[in-house]
Amino acid sequence: MTKQSITQFNAQSLTDVKINSIIVKNRKLPKVKWGRDSLLYIAICDDEKIVCEQLAQQIEDYCSQNSQKVFISTFLNGEDLYALLKKGQHFDLFFLDIMLYQLNGIELGKYIRENLDNQASQIIFISAQQKYAMELFALHPLDFLVKP
Repeated sequence: MTKQSITQFNAQSLTDVKINSIIVKNRKLPKVKWGRDSLLYIAICDDEKIVCEQLAQQIEDYCSQNSQKVFISTFLNGEDLYALLKKGQHFDLFFLDIMLYQLNGIELGKYIRENLDNQASQIIFISAQQKYAMELFALHPLDFLVKP
């Protein structure tokens, strides 16, 4: 991940992450088959409720405008998301805050990639600090969003 792929967290961020033929900052990635029955399953995990609500609303608006069916689950801590993943719940796209109280976004990303051996789901890390961008390279995130 280069410094140029770091995206500011705002409404424009979702136009950079396109459904079906993912485009991140004008860099086209391979086409991804989303969800079962064309329903996109998204997990948002952030300890700030307002961030979860705003991001969910932006995703819903974007998907509505683009005729994409979406199911969004929000989590205010990593433990709840981890418990659901452990039970076998699948998500196509994860928005993971890096700085969570106990089980953080980096640990969740490692669990998704290594323990679940899930390379197909996309991960977008979100944080107020850009310093984590290079550390996350090994987890193959789709993007890194910087909170304002």
